[in-house]
Amino acid sequence: MKRITPLLYLLAFVLASCSGDTSNRIPDTVPDIEGNITTLKKATTKNKDNSLAVLLVEAQEETSNTYQKASIKVDSKTHLEDQNGGILKLEQLREGYKIEAWLEGPIMESDPVQAYATAIRVSM
Repeated sequence: MKRITPLLYLLAFVLASCSGDTSNRIPDTVPDIEGNITTLKKATTKNKDNSLAVLLVEAQEETSNTYQKASIKVDSKTHLEDQNGGILKLEQLREGYKIEAWLEGPIMESDPVQAYATAIRVSM
């Protein structure tokens, strides 16, 4: 019995270590906004806030959204994926695409609201 106890601790440690990194994925919550990309501005030079692009998203009227319009900053930590869960690159985003976006950090309550996206799911 004394030999089994250390093995159980080791097994528990190994299983806990194998949980994987879940920080870079779509959250398990309702998106903050669901709508179409109406404007897409990619950064051409390094800027102060480290954003790679800014998306203006306008909500679809038939969906219940937290915000009706949002100016969404995309940075290197933003998780981008398609509707099937495949990873996307920023270069694959286009105006007119329907997206779901999850926002993070401080949200500037202007019109439109301004925030960073933690994750974006794209329907092409």
